[in-house]
Amino acid sequence: AAPLEGRIEAVCEFLAAECQKCGREVPEDFKTRLLTNVHSAASVTFIVDMEVPMQVMQPKVIVLLGSLGRVRVAWYFYITDVVEPGLTTGPFVVKTLSSDLTDPEYDPSRDTFLEYTTSDTVWPVMCDVLLNDPH
Repeated sequence: AAPLEGRIEAVCEFLAAECQKCGREVPEDFKTRLLTNVHSAASVTFIVDMEVPMQVMQPKVIVLLGSLGRVRVAWYFYITDVVEPGLTTGPFVVKTLSSDLTDPEYDPSRDTFLEYTTSDTVWPVMCDVLLNDPH
């Protein structure tokens, strides 16, 4: 557990330093906010809320740092409308995006809604989706 804890601390310190360069302070509970969003089951929440068949493929999480010092967490994953055993990709890709984790008004009990987009895709590997996402 110690090596993982050290990496998380390093990521939080890096993000805090970068936010400070933009004149934005991270809140005291920033580490908790970040971990909650990185470890949250954004894909499961999306699937349950949208009543999509329960098959998530190649989920990827990305921590985003904006030029104004805002930090958000994005999840990318494939979904399908036809569940099949052994399926590794789907015809649709979903991207969910958290609220700004540096916002002083951020409230985890209120800010659990994730913005999302869905689109059909020709990319069978999630890394290709990430590299070609225009957003």
